[in-house]
Amino acid sequence: MARRTFRPWVELLLEFYIFKILMTAPTYGNRISEELKKHTKGVACPNPNLLYPLLRKIENEGYIIGNWDSPDKRNRRIYHITQLGLDYFPELEQKAKEHFIQMEKNIAILRSCLFESEENA
Repeated sequence: MARRTFRPWVELLLEFYIFKILMTAPTYGNRISEELKKHTKGVACPNPNLLYPLLRKIENEGYIIGNWDSPDKRNRRIYHITQLGLDYFPELEQKAKEHFIQMEKNIAILRSCLFESEENA
C-alpha cells in the first residue's frame, strides 16, 4: 500500500506508538491513549480527535483490524495488528528514528540561536 511521503510528525509518532502497543497485545483506543500517557510520563497525551481517525485510517490501509467486543453494543473496538502491519513496522520505525534525529538537530539549532549569548556569558 502506498504511504504518503509527507506526514505531520505527531501523526507519524502516534502511529508508531500504536503499532508498538498492538505488537504486545490487542487493545482498544482508550487503552492505547492510557498506555501512551503512562509510558511517556504524561509528555504525550493524544487527543481523541487525532487518535480515532488515525486508527480508522491505518485500519483502512490494512495494517490493523478492529472488531467490536460486543457487536450489539459497540462500546469498545479491539484492534489487532495484521501481518501487513508487522511487515510495515520496520519501515515505520526507521521513519520515526529519522524524524527524531531531524527534530534533535532542529532543537540544537534553535537552542544555539536563542541562547548562545547566555551560554557564552
